[in-house]
Amino acid sequence: MEKSLTYCVKAFNEIYSDSANRYRLCCHANVNKSIAHMTTDNTLPFDYFLSKEMEKIRDDMFDGKKIDGCEGCYKDEELSGHSHRTVFNEESEYNAGDVTKVSTKLKNFGSRCNLGCYMCRPYDSSTRRQELKAAGLVDTWNNLGLSEFEREWVSNVSSKEVEIFNKNLLDNIDKIREIKIFGGEPVLLDRMWEFLDEIKPHDAEKIEIKMMTNLTHLTYKGWSLKLIDKKFKRLKLGVSCDHFGEKLEFIRYPIDVKKFEENLAIMKDNVSYINVTVSILNAFDLKDIEEYYKDFDVEFEPVYSPASLSIKNLPNKDEIEYIPNELIKNELMKPKNDDEYKKGIAYIEALEKHRRGI
Repeated sequence: MEKSLTYCVKAFNEIYSDSANRYRLCCHANVNKSIAHMTTDNTLPFDYFLSKEMEKIRDDMFDGKKIDGCEGCYKDEELSGHSHRTVFNEESEYNAGDVTKVSTKLKNFGSRCNLGCYMCRPYDSSTRRQELKAAGLVDTWNNLGLSEFEREWVSNVSSKEVEIFNKNLLDNIDKIREIKIFGGEPVLLDRMWEFLDEIKPHDAEKIEIKMMTNLTHLTYKGWSLKLIDKKFKRLKLGVSCDHFGEKLEFIRYPIDVKKFEENLAIMKDNVSYINVTVSILNAFDLKDIEEYYKDFDVEFEPVYSPASLSIKNLPNKDEIEYIPNELIKNELMKPKNDDEYKKGIAYIEALEKHRRGI
């Protein structure tokens, strides 16, 4: 049940930070001015979450006041009545303003990743940063219609800072119902495995692990996804995968498609869904993608930024026959910008030349 037209469960049940060490109300929100001074560098996660600033935001939500940083959802709701906010509220089991059953979604383990997905924010992938630099495309990327906060790259954190940060989580482990782990590629992050090792078995059996992974690796330095599933209440995987075959090879370069599909079969029972990021390179193939992965639930999420890769700018977007959800519909309904689209195509062509060694 809606508490108000601006109420969002994420402000009550999730602690989120990004790879540039900023707290945000959710992964889709811009930086809120009232909490911008708090980062993972200077504020521990539960100190942030239970701060007077966050309490004010929650009170404002109950009062129906619009929240700084949430403009994207408000604009989508003006278009169709649907947004990430409405989806979160409809799907959440914790929708009563309870701040004691928390999901953590903290990118404090690092951004090491073995893939350089063409639409990925550089601060989320080490391979992405390396490739953009090597291809001389950093300035090109920054000129594709990014939000200002997305221009930053990763912010490094010392081992001592991570230790203090993790202790705050462990001290509040009784308030944590699930741990969402994103990357980089989580399976390749030592700090993730070390943190999970620190959680005592009697606490672990009450906590669900949700991990977003490219599923190119199942094991790392003696650790394994199967061991997580055994120790914790359950392991649920969201698998990032935006196509199949040659198109998947380009979008998620340099993925080994055969190995990925083998791993997908091995972890089938743990895969909650396959997450398809919808951009100008796969918008006409969504039905084919869904059918290819017919043994799994497939969820579609549009690229919002950079704007040059958004499906809203496709010159022939009216010819797209399969529109799988309201989020995709909303993005297609937005006015197109031909100049943005041209920049996106030029970027893709330059990236392809670099990958082919031309």
